[in-house]
Amino acid sequence: MSFMPWRRTLLAVAAIFGTIVAAFSAGGSMESSQPITTAAEVAADQ
Repeated sequence: MSFMPWRRTLLAVAAIFGTIVAAFSAGGSMESSQPITTAAEVAADQ
């Protein structure tokens, strides 16, 4: 479907990694689990 599958994968990995880092920075609160779904949806849309 995507003409650049590696780019989509890279974006997904970067988004998830960034969310994990943000979660650790925030102290791993329950709220930090929400952006993972959003980041995954955005990466899937790319």
